[in-house]
Amino acid sequence: MKGRMGVGPRWKYAEREDFEWAVEQLLIREHSEASVVRIPDDRGGDKGIDILVDYPARRIVYQLKFYTDGLSSNETTRKSQIKGSFDSAMKLTPRPDEWVLVIPCKYKDSIVTYVTDKLVAKVQGAKPEFAMIDQPALDAKLLDNPDLLDMFSRDSHFESLVKIHRAEESVLDGGVTDLSSRLRGLDRVVASQDEHWTLDYSSYQGTTIVSPRAKHPRAAEISPLGVRFGIDIAEADDTLTGSIRDALDFGAPGEVVLPANVIKDFTWFGPEFMSPAGELSEVHIGEAPGIQHLEGKAVRLSTYDGAGLETAAQEGTITRCARGLNGYAITAGFHRSLRITMLVPFAPGDTGSSSITLDTTGCEPREVHRGIGLRQAIRQAETIHIHLDGKKLSTLRIDEYPDEIDDSELRTTADIARDLDIVQDRTGSIFAMPTEISGLERIWLRILRIILDGGIAPIPRTTLNGHTHPGGEINPELCASLAVFHNATVQLFDRPLQLRAPLAYFHPKTSIQALGARDSAGSIPFQTAGADNTVFLAYLGNVVKTTTEITPWGLSGIDEPPVPKLNPKSEAPTHTRQSQP
Repeated sequence: MKGRMGVGPRWKYAEREDFEWAVEQLLIREHSEASVVRIPDDRGGDKGIDILVDYPARRIVYQLKFYTDGLSSNETTRKSQIKGSFDSAMKLTPRPDEWVLVIPCKYKDSIVTYVTDKLVAKVQGAKPEFAMIDQPALDAKLLDNPDLLDMFSRDSHFESLVKIHRAEESVLDGGVTDLSSRLRGLDRVVASQDEHWTLDYSSYQGTTIVSPRAKHPRAAEISPLGVRFGIDIAEADDTLTGSIRDALDFGAPGEVVLPANVIKDFTWFGPEFMSPAGELSEVHIGEAPGIQHLEGKAVRLSTYDGAGLETAAQEGTITRCARGLNGYAITAGFHRSLRITMLVPFAPGDTGSSSITLDTTGCEPREVHRGIGLRQAIRQAETIHIHLDGKKLSTLRIDEYPDEIDDSELRTTADIARDLDIVQDRTGSIFAMPTEISGLERIWLRILRIILDGGIAPIPRTTLNGHTHPGGEINPELCASLAVFHNATVQLFDRPLQLRAPLAYFHPKTSIQALGARDSAGSIPFQTAGADNTVFLAYLGNVVKTTTEITPWGLSGIDEPPVPKLNPKSEAPTHTRQSQP
């Protein structure tokens, strides 16, 4: 096709191949939902099946007639040719529901009347619908597909490309509007390179990223594209070799990056203008697509010791499942804090492998200590079985652990999480596990757990400060069995926690001294201290279970403080308020 006339092609100067190609591409797009769009190689010769379109309950036959000189010239001959094509189409089984005549010239009433009255009317049984796509209708369809229209004037693109290229290197006088206009022009040029595919592209930090995009749903079927290459495993290190095998054999998650030295015989197939250019530096293999219907299903993981006894059995939720050449890759989350990827072979009895990732960010304490507990059970297990829908899939071995977390650190984190879980449960304040916990916060957390359990706990204080009642005096005789009561709310991790009762601080032997003069309210500030340098004790008076036993902190890595001795008869904590002399 040489150039355009107005907004449409100059069909008068077109070649038959141009006309047929244009109609083919238009109909492929127009009938993208059809079950079959067939373009026979042996069309022509009045066989009546230039383009066949089949829907589940409808069949359409398009008959292409390359009448560039119109329908008026040689009308008798034209009618004879049209009749031959129509009769052939009516012999199809099943018979077409619609017969469409496509011509690159203008509609003519006499031809339409001939087809309607002389051909369609004489069909026995159900009569097909008749329609005509003439030159104006064909041009209108092309206008809705400007990339196809541009292809007719491909020779004139060179000038446009030069202009666009120079424009891209010039100053953006029009700002964003100018940029948008140039990109639209570039889009048109890119889209005109191929009838089935175009490119989406973006620029980031000097790198241009391009991605193929299908112009119609059947692009991959009609014009498949992709790459073919070999991998030289001998050139890969052990880590890369394992990643390649996991990705290909099981569809393991994550992208695999292949350096140029392991890639052999790289070949591109698809539109030539999309062929990668330049020296190959690396190839990225994306992860396999997930199996949607398995996502969200429960998977059961059971651990067994050397004697074959089950030590743990917990269910997780599948977040991804993909298929490879030899098995499945199943990723499941347990307690929100633990993610396990299991490589499950197809062959029954074969041993699979798996990797564990522990991430407690944003998790509640219960999810943290349960996730750590399962991780430790897996590490100590002799065998691990996984089940899906009640069926055993595989026996696993655990290949990978987060090396940056050692066992002692995990045990400490689990202990903190258990304490905080109990404290949250009994104070009704639920929040995520803090990312950082100081030594002093860890001590006070354990103290709260002890006293909420009904115990008496030592606190990291040998002195307490207070004020007398207005008008009150400092009286050392009142310091024996001193109990200092506070309100029922305490602060921990910058959050208020509501206790069951006011918190009481107690010491059986104390001394007291004034810290200053009486203030404007009539109170005297004072400090009280344990007479023997032992620490004070804390408890909740209404839930304490014993008045003579002190529960130690029992925290690894933290020394216990010296505590006072409680006399069962006279030195037990009293529940009488003697908080301010």
